Amino acid sequence: MPGLGNPAFDEPTVAVLTEQAQEAFGDKTLGELAAGRDRAQIALMRTLGKTPDTAPDAAAVRA
Repeated sequence: MPGLGNPAFDEPTVAVLTEQAQEAFGDKTLGELAAGRDRAQIALMRTLGKTPDTAPDAAAVRA
């Protein structure tokens, strides 16, 4: 049953979404995208004074 957490798409919609994702992010791995997101979030948190100046290395956190 389709829903917010379990969407159902027809083939043309899947093709459009796949093409758009490839155009936007195709040259980056999921890890690269996540690392960029994390850097941006940490920078914002530092700007807002919500985190210390140092953060653990992402690889160390996953280990």
